[in-house]
Amino acid sequence: ISNVVFFFLPSKIDPRSLAATGGQELNFLKQLKSTASAFINGYMLMLAPFFSLLGSQGSFWMSVFPTTLIFSSHLSKNILLPALYSICCGAGATIMGLSISCLSRRFDNFGQRPTMIIGCLTHLTALVLIYLSTPALANRCPGSTDHELILTPSVPIALVIAFLLGCADSCFNTVRTVICALVIPAQRTEAFSISKFYQSATCCILLFITEHMTIPIYIILLAIKCLIGAALYFVVVSRAGTGDAEATRTARQSAAKARGTLPFLTRLGIRPAESTATTGNA
Repeated sequence: ISNVVFFFLPSKIDPRSLAATGGQELNFLKQLKSTASAFINGYMLMLAPFFSLLGSQGSFWMSVFPTTLIFSSHLSKNILLPALYSICCGAGATIMGLSISCLSRRFDNFGQRPTMIIGCLTHLTALVLIYLSTPALANRCPGSTDHELILTPSVPIALVIAFLLGCADSCFNTVRTVICALVIPAQRTEAFSISKFYQSATCCILLFITEHMTIPIYIILLAIKCLIGAALYFVVVSRAGTGDAEATRTARQSAAKARGTLPFLTRLGIRPAESTATTGNA
C-alpha cells in the first residue's frame, strides 16, 4: 500500500503549497546551529505545550487506553477488542485526513484554526467518554471494576472512543505540520524536528510514570494540555499573521455568501479558496 501511495504522489510542486517555500540546504554544523536558533524561537516556545500534547495523547491512545480494554473486567473476555480498537483508530484517522484534504481544497487555511477546533472537540469528547466508562485503575490492575461508573464499559463505547481518538490524532498532526511550516518558513524542517523532540520526550516520560497514574489523572492532564496548547496555538497563529490580507478575506467572504456558504464557517477562519472564489464570482 505504501508503494502504491508513493507511486501516485505528485511529481510537480504546486506554487501555492508549503513545499514551494523551502529554504536553502545547509551542511551538518549549520543545520545544528539553525536547529538551536529555532529551538529558542518565541513561537516554538509558545507551541511547546501543543507539541507536548501530541506526545501525551500518542502514549495514551497507543498504550494506556488499550491496556484498559484488557484489564477491565467488563471487557477482558473480548479477545478481538484490541484488534478492533486499532482498526477504528486507523479508520478515524483516515476519514478525518481525507475530510481535511477535501475541505482544504475548498477553504483556505482550513488546516489551521478549524482543524484545531475539530481536533480539540473530538479529543475532549473521547476523554469524557473514557471518564464515564473506564475504571480508574484499569490501566495497571488486571480485573479492574468500578460499580460507580455512569456508563457500563462495552465494545461499542470502546470503538467509538477509538474512532474519536483517531480523528483527534489526525487533526493534531495536520495542525502541527502546517504550523511548523508557517511560523518559521525558512526553518520548517528544524521546526518539525523540534516538535518531534517535545512529542517523543513527553511520550517517554509518561510511559515511565504510568504505573503511578490513574485514568482520571490522565484525563485531567490531557484536558488541561489540550486547552492550554490550543489557546497558545491560536495566539501564535494570530501573531504570526498566517492569514490572508483583509481585502482578500473580504472578497472571498463575498464570494462565499454568493454561493450560500454558512457565515459561521468564516468566523472560524474557513475561507473559500482562490479558485473556488473565482468560480463563484463567475
